[in-house]
Amino acid sequence: MKKLSRTHDGLPMNWAIRSGGCFPGAPERGARKCCESLLGGRPGNDREFNRQTGHHARRVSIRYRNPQNLPDGYEQHMLSRMEVENRQRHLAKEYVEVVKEQDIRVLRYMRPLIVAPVCMNCHGPKEAMTPEVKRIISERYPEDRATGFQEGDLRGAISVKIVLKPEQTR
Repeated sequence: MKKLSRTHDGLPMNWAIRSGGCFPGAPERGARKCCESLLGGRPGNDREFNRQTGHHARRVSIRYRNPQNLPDGYEQHMLSRMEVENRQRHLAKEYVEVVKEQDIRVLRYMRPLIVAPVCMNCHGPKEAMTPEVKRIISERYPEDRATGFQEGDLRGAISVKIVLKPEQTR
C-alpha cells in the first residue's frame, strides 16, 4: 500500500488538498494558487483515497460548494449538532461513535472544519472576493452555496465511515 503524506494533524495531505481542505502552508501560496489547487480536486481523488485506505472519507457541508459534499442523514444530524455546539463554544475537536446502518455496525468519525482567516478568500462575503476567485468558483460551481461565512463559523466537517468486521463490534 502506498504511504500517504500527512498534515500536521494526521490527515492525509494529498487527500486534504485534492478534496478541498486547506493545509499548513496554504495561506503563503496566495489566494489564486490556493483556490486553483483546492478547486482542482476531482471526485476521483476521494475515491482513490478511499481505495487506498479501505475507508469512506469525504468533506460534507450543509452549505456546500460541490453537490457531492451534500451530507447523508447521519452527517446532517451531526452538522446541525456541531453548529449549535460551535455557537455555544462547546464544539469538540472530533466526534466518534459506532452506529448501526442496515444491520451493519459502522464507525462514524467527524471532525469539524472551522472557518479560519485564509478561508475568507473563497468562503467569505462574495463582495470581498477578488474577481478572479469569483470567476473560478462560478465556472466550476455555478450552484455554489459556500460563501458568506465569517471567521469561526462551522464550514462543514471531514466525515469518515468505517464498516466494522464482526469481531470489531463486540
